[in-house]
Amino acid sequence: MDTKTTNETSDFPGGAARWVVIEHSVRIDAPAPQVWRALTEEIGRWWREGFYALSNAKGMRLEPVIGGRMYEHADDGSGLVWFKVIGVQPGRSIDLAGHISVSFGGPAVAMLRFDVTADGTSSVVKVSESRVGAVDEHGAASAKKGWTALLDGGLKPYCESSRR
Repeated sequence: MDTKTTNETSDFPGGAARWVVIEHSVRIDAPAPQVWRALTEEIGRWWREGFYALSNAKGMRLEPVIGGRMYEHADDGSGLVWFKVIGVQPGRSIDLAGHISVSFGGPAVAMLRFDVTADGTSSVVKVSESRVGAVDEHGAASAKKGWTALLDGGLKPYCESSRR
């Protein structure tokens, strides 16, 4: 539906920090409770190949409770926490906070929010990601492209599939 990116530069002791806000929404032809369940409990079923940080990752998990994690995992015990849940309104929204280490383009802090809104027999899912720290236009464009691919090309077809 829509995608928005915002940038700012602020001076901090020791150098400049930047912040970006990435927003994207998608309409899904499925009821909100089904979309919420897919977004949270079934994330590993629609998360797309190529969207992992670890080369040997086998899946993504999201624990939709306060203090829960959104993380990728591998068979050999490797894992990477992307975010921790800091707020949840079951069936409606989930707020997460995370860190981006230097090895993944940081240092930066990231805040993530998913909103699921019923719209008749359909649903609208909106993702908002804010990053502050060592962020740039390339990282913002990459995040925008990633969320669009994951929601439009992963979550949407998974929810709309009649084989579910």
